[in-house]
Amino acid sequence: MLFRSLGWTKTDVRAAARIRGIAIWDKPPDACLLTRIPPGQVVTGTGLRRIDAAERRLARLGFRAVRVRSHGELARVEVAPEDLERFFEAGLRREVLQALRSVGYRYVSLDLEGYRTGSMNRRR
Repeated sequence: MLFRSLGWTKTDVRAAARIRGIAIWDKPPDACLLTRIPPGQVVTGTGLRRIDAAERRLARLGFRAVRVRSHGELARVEVAPEDLERFFEAGLRREVLQALRSVGYRYVSLDLEGYRTGSMNRRR
């Protein structure tokens, strides 16, 4: 709240953190896991843990900005635009598939628009 009262934007805060040498100055946003579930879908602790596990596994594979949008048995993966092509590397693609199936997703898809905030709120 202090930064907002000073008129600082998120960009200003990140720039100040970078100048001060704070290691997480460029950390991707980390919104609530509920933002990965479509409106109207039942939310369970098991489902939220599955999303969290899936995103953690993708982060371990080197995807920095990643979201797993959960549509029942389908995981719709959003990665940073610069990672879209990397996603298709044969070995990595298999690892992603294995990682997401191991946490309970039957189907895995890649959102070709890439990572973006609020994608579950967008209308057609």
